[in-house]
Amino acid sequence: MRFLTIYIREAHPLDGVLPERQSGRWLMDSPERRLFVEDPVLFEERLALAQQCEEEMGLAFPTLVDGLDDTVNKAYAAWPERLYLVDVDGKIAYQGDVGPEGFRPEQLGRVLERCSEVWAQGSPAGPAAHLRGKASTKRSHGAPMHRAGR
Repeated sequence: MRFLTIYIREAHPLDGVLPERQSGRWLMDSPERRLFVEDPVLFEERLALAQQCEEEMGLAFPTLVDGLDDTVNKAYAAWPERLYLVDVDGKIAYQGDVGPEGFRPEQLGRVLERCSEVWAQGSPAGPAAHLRGKASTKRSHGAPMHRAGR
């Protein structure tokens, strides 16, 4: 089993559509102020933000970075953030609701348990192990991505 973070488009960049961000007043005296970033124009800028995110969050698994064309984000409807589980055959086993409010780690945990039992035998878990109503026969997207760090 492998866990990955895929860094996609900024959810709330300073130069985005939220008026409180554009005013410069939002969390002005807060430690979160350092999290204010502009939406990257160059891929190297997005890569640098992904590396910063990976380091500051202390992620113990690799971070991949979606291209500026947002191919992965569009394919998975991932913005602003979402949890997915891809079965060994490349089919979506779990698609969580839009996060962070829609994160249901207990649901993902149940699907992981069911899939793991079958994966241990070297087979795809298939629809029976997937979460009903959230699984898909859609194959995962093979868009090219770049590694953020480590």
